[in-house]
Amino acid sequence: MREKGMVSRVEDGFAVVRLTRTDACSKCGACQRVVPGSNELEIQVRNNAGAVPGDVVELELQPGDVLYAALIIYGLPLLGGLLAFILGSVVAGGVYKVAFALAGFALSFPVIYALDKRAAGQSRFQPVIVAVERQATS
Repeated sequence: MREKGMVSRVEDGFAVVRLTRTDACSKCGACQRVVPGSNELEIQVRNNAGAVPGDVVELELQPGDVLYAALIIYGLPLLGGLLAFILGSVVAGGVYKVAFALAGFALSFPVIYALDKRAAGQSRFQPVIVAVERQATS
């Protein structure tokens, strides 16, 4: 997944990039901050490209990593609900299997939360600057 944004500031080897929120990036959670009163996001990325404030940069997050994250976020609750439904059918039956399914669905969220915290520190889930489209003029 690629997005373009403008470097708003550079600090401690990182560039803070301002992006316009698109459907693809609006809910992934990689962006730390929504700019109040606008349709923009700010994200801090490692500045290996040497971008300076005012540069338009292209950010990339590997498609496989985006797919993996989507699978965790959407697939894990479905799997938890389905497995709990099956367990409820075997153990209790009747309306209890629906209660089991809801419980399995709900119990997947703490697991997702833990996986999210673990992934937050991994560089593979952080966008990187792959190109500087336009240098800032001095």
